[in-house]
Amino acid sequence: MGDVPITREFLREHYKGYPAPALTPGFVESSEQVERLLGVLCSQVGGADKIRADREIRAPKRIDENLFRNREQCEEIEHVVRAESLEALRASLARRSAPESSINEVVNNMQQIGEVYHQIYEKVESYQTNNVARIEREVAKKLPNDWRMRMVKSKRDKKEAKFKGEMEGMMAGGASIKEKYDVVWRQQKKRREELVSLGNASGVV
Repeated sequence: MGDVPITREFLREHYKGYPAPALTPGFVESSEQVERLLGVLCSQVGGADKIRADREIRAPKRIDENLFRNREQCEEIEHVVRAESLEALRASLARRSAPESSINEVVNNMQQIGEVYHQIYEKVESYQTNNVARIEREVAKKLPNDWRMRMVKSKRDKKEAKFKGEMEGMMAGGASIKEKYDVVWRQQKKRREELVSLGNASGVV
C-alpha cells in the first residue's frame, strides 16, 4: 500500500475499529452534579448563564484550537466562581432564608469547581508550553547554527514581543475572556503559517 494523505476521513475510517470506551459512572455522576450546581449559580448570579451557552458551542476541529478553547472555558468558569461572585451568591441565598448549612455547602461546592478547573487549566497550559519547546528544538536541529539561526530567532522574538504587546493592550482596555482567546488563536494561526513558510523556504537548511 502506497502513501496516502492523512485526512479527517482517513482517520474516521481507521478509528471505526477502535470505539471509544464508555464513560464511567463516576464521570456521569460528576457531570450531573456540575450541571445542578451551574443551575443554582445561573439562577442566583447575573451573567453566569453565559457559561451554559458557551458550553454548547461546537468543538473546534483543530487540536491546538481545542486546547486554547478548553483554557478559555476554564477561565470563564473560574471567573464566575471567583470570591466576589460567591459572596453575591451567599447573600442572595441568605435573603431567600436558605439554611446556613445549605448555603455553606453550595458555596464550598462552587469553590471546589473553581479549583478543579484551575488545575485543568494549568495542565493544558503546561502541555502546550512543553509542546512549543519541543517544536522549537526540532526546528533548531534542522537549522545551521549560524546567521540563519540567529535571523530566525530574532524574527520570532520580535513577533512574540508584538503579540505580547497586543494582548496586554487589549486586556488593559477591558477585553472579555472570549475576546482574549479569539486573539490568542489568531496569533497562533500566524505562528503556524510562519512555521510552514520556514519549512518551505529554500537556502535555509
